[in-house]
Amino acid sequence: MPNAENINVVLVSRRPEAWRACTEELRAGGCGLSEVADLEACKARLRADPPRLILLDPAPDEDVRRSVMELLMIDARTHTAVASALDPEAFHEAMEGLGILDCLPLTPGAEDARRLLRLLAEV
Repeated sequence: MPNAENINVVLVSRRPEAWRACTEELRAGGCGLSEVADLEACKARLRADPPRLILLDPAPDEDVRRSVMELLMIDARTHTAVASALDPEAFHEAMEGLGILDCLPLTPGAEDARRLLRLLAEV
């Protein structure tokens, strides 16, 4: 796993238990990780202390594109990864131009965490 020291990550999710394998792997790799329940709390955190990565687990009725754009308006340097049931190609089409680092499954695992860290190392 790439060196994750000093990588701060915020998970925005109402179902953090579904992310446990992913978040445990990030923590084991040295990431600082905090969890917030909604986009408003994430925006407050982004304004106060921008993380390197935001993991966005949108609510079923949430407009994901709009949510990512709101985060970009606050700090465009912070990377995002989004959980989605869409296949990667459909997700790419729907989110094109937003610079989203990765599309994740609805229940991301340890391998997803390792892939995120590799992607972060490349940008």
